[in-house]
Amino acid sequence: MAIDDDGWDIEPGTELRRTELHARYGGNRQSGIAPIAGSSNILIFTGDGGGQYGYTYDGWHEDGTYHYTGEGQTGPQDFVRGNKALSTPGRRVRLFRDGSKKAYVEYVGEFRLPEQEPWYYGESAGSDGQRRRVIVFRLEPLDPAVVEPPEISDGERPKMRGDVDLVEEAESSAEYSSESNGKPLAPKSDHDKWSSDKPATKDELKRDGLAEVIARRIRNFSNDEPDASFLIHIDGPWGTGKSTILELLKKKIKDDYLVVEFDAWKHASVSPSWWALLAQLRAEISRDRGRWWSRARFRIAEVTRRAFRGSTPYIATALIVGLALLGVWIAWPYVAPPKPAASLVSSAKLWLGVVGAIAAVALVMSRFVWWESARGAKRLEQVHKNPMDEVTWYFSWLLMSSKKRVVFFLDDLDRCNDRHVVDLLDSVQTLVRDSPNEGGKAAYFVVAAHGSWLRRSYEAAHEPFKGAVDEPGRGLGHLFINKLFQLTVPMPTLSAGTKKTFLDKVIGFQKTDGSVEKSGDAGQTSAEQDDQLDSELRIAESDEEIMEAYRAASPEVQARNVHRVVESFESVKVSETREHTLQKFAKLLDSNPRSLKRFTNTYGVLRSVRTLEGSDVESDTLAFWLVLQTRWPILTDYLESNVNALDDAEEGFQLSLLPDELKALREDPELHYVLRRMPDGVKLTPDAIRACCGAQAVPDDDESEKKEEPAQET
Repeated sequence: MAIDDDGWDIEPGTELRRTELHARYGGNRQSGIAPIAGSSNILIFTGDGGGQYGYTYDGWHEDGTYHYTGEGQTGPQDFVRGNKALSTPGRRVRLFRDGSKKAYVEYVGEFRLPEQEPWYYGESAGSDGQRRRVIVFRLEPLDPAVVEPPEISDGERPKMRGDVDLVEEAESSAEYSSESNGKPLAPKSDHDKWSSDKPATKDELKRDGLAEVIARRIRNFSNDEPDASFLIHIDGPWGTGKSTILELLKKKIKDDYLVVEFDAWKHASVSPSWWALLAQLRAEISRDRGRWWSRARFRIAEVTRRAFRGSTPYIATALIVGLALLGVWIAWPYVAPPKPAASLVSSAKLWLGVVGAIAAVALVMSRFVWWESARGAKRLEQVHKNPMDEVTWYFSWLLMSSKKRVVFFLDDLDRCNDRHVVDLLDSVQTLVRDSPNEGGKAAYFVVAAHGSWLRRSYEAAHEPFKGAVDEPGRGLGHLFINKLFQLTVPMPTLSAGTKKTFLDKVIGFQKTDGSVEKSGDAGQTSAEQDDQLDSELRIAESDEEIMEAYRAASPEVQARNVHRVVESFESVKVSETREHTLQKFAKLLDSNPRSLKRFTNTYGVLRSVRTLEGSDVESDTLAFWLVLQTRWPILTDYLESNVNALDDAEEGFQLSLLPDELKALREDPELHYVLRRMPDGVKLTPDAIRACCGAQAVPDDDESEKKEEPAQET
């Protein structure tokens, strides 16, 4: 290997133990920033565990630099110790990150601080949970080959700059300037407008109403059927805000439900999958108990129940015998007559053997009773004849031990490989299906993932069976997903107005014309218009009555009150009317009871989603579209993807327009039957399809050019 002037002989990509690294070059083994004495080299370390200490800015930036949070876990960071050393010009910065094995680090490469804006101030929570100022260094790699794409952020460890609201950031910068003891702040630049990719906790895209709809569904179902589980799928491509929906939903249900957040991608390497779920559930139940003695009682009860459970009674017996022998040993000196020295030595040997036996019993108990690691869970699978019976019993016992009903949030499943996706979802299905439910408590799961990713995962995992059970318009992946979830919630698309409003918020644009909101045509104030819409929503008894009141309002009133509208769809009287109205579509659905339930569950949510998007679609049209989506999802997926290429025929879509790869659909007699019985007034025109699925229309080039042409004089 090449050796530079400082004796450095490690190539980028090399992994080694951190102890070996410091043994060779020196530096503090415990510090994230470790200068090497007598050398221009300085070692810096980053890893996934830094988020809990506030080191949330670490990661590659789009300009090719690596941002690195300074040293200091609590309080405002200053240029002392490691931060001072790292800011010194001329340093050869050696970046390391977590290796593939524990205690190993991987060398990323050599970096330097740029002359322009070498660092800036950011803000993050310290290890004590308090917001504080942090120093963020901008590192330029000497070798461009080590540059990686910008990293995807998550709620625990955002990678990019702009972690705070722009207004708060400006106020914080001014405050920090007065506290910097005369030190010059980093120069301002356009980087101050960067926004992080972490899930939002404030509703900027009218998603709060959808979160309220999901929350009400969870409450209603848990009240109506407390001993039955319910699985909800939040479906949307990457970047559509699924994690944000989970954040908003958590705020609405956390007082009544124990929310167990499970990042599937972080646990992708853990096997078996069920152990990670149960370990997370147990940790949340213990944390929810608050006081240490309450948590201790929970742990004692857990160990005791598992010790006396099923196929391991011998463990409890050994424990009881061991404790009894220990008690006799302790009491023996007080009740036994004196013995000569030789007898004492012999007795000591005997009791040392007893202690060894007790230790062996404790070891066995720890292996078979305490599932403190994935290795112990694997051992359980190997030892027990019916390990999943033990697992489902333990899952049910944990649910009974929780003070609240349990809701799992499964996120980032669409970042995992197909095998882990299937294993995890199969584990979920096994837990909710086979758990004894002795206490009448059931768990609810909300899975946020791209539906196409889940379907492809099942199709890849069950490739030998592909085609064996497929149906026209419904593949193997669709069948698995339909069987798993009782409700699918599509993520709303963004209307043009919502996009503009959100973009203005992101870039910090503010209106400067001093205009104020105008009153209605009848001279009403904004509050009066809102009250009028609210009163009409209160007396509405059907979806159509709600939509009529919504259509009659001005665009400004609609934008302010769209959350009230979607919440009105969930009222009891509207739901009862909806069930009666949807009865006419029952003959168009197949005879599978699961399809009937899925149709009823999904319609109300789909109506809410389309309203949030600003799509004004008739109830019968939306219901008929949902019939097609329930029975022939491949057809509706095709129409959604190719809607802008369809002819604008007033008579609506025709099966003859389908390509040859969908020949089975063109010839499906069931589909022909359903299309012939389309309700009066329903036509699947391109505009109707866009309104039903949330697709955006592509403007015609000729029409766009005409709009740009100035009017000619006549």
